[in-house]
Amino acid sequence: MTDHAAAAHAAADHHEVNYMAKFWWLVGLTLAEVAIAVLVPGGLKLAGLAFFACWKAAIVMNYFMHLKHENTALKLVVAFPGALVVILVTLFLLDGHFLERSF
Repeated sequence: MTDHAAAAHAAADHHEVNYMAKFWWLVGLTLAEVAIAVLVPGGLKLAGLAFFACWKAAIVMNYFMHLKHENTALKLVVAFPGALVVILVTLFLLDGHFLERSF
């Protein structure tokens, strides 16, 4: 085996992921979301659901979309639209909240 082939083989072994473990993490987080949706009242419910949704999205992006081993530029390209959505949704919710109070 050449040095290049050995290095490629070592790199392939380095990226092995236990997908069943990630699946069970996602199942557990989903069950936690259901528990929060049923048991927690008010605004704390929304914050908890958003937290768990972001956690699950990070697991999916890192392992199932294989972004964990990508360079920083690609991660920023993926993260920018997510941050923009969070900012816009927050601004629209604030605007709607204060618009209701102004009438």
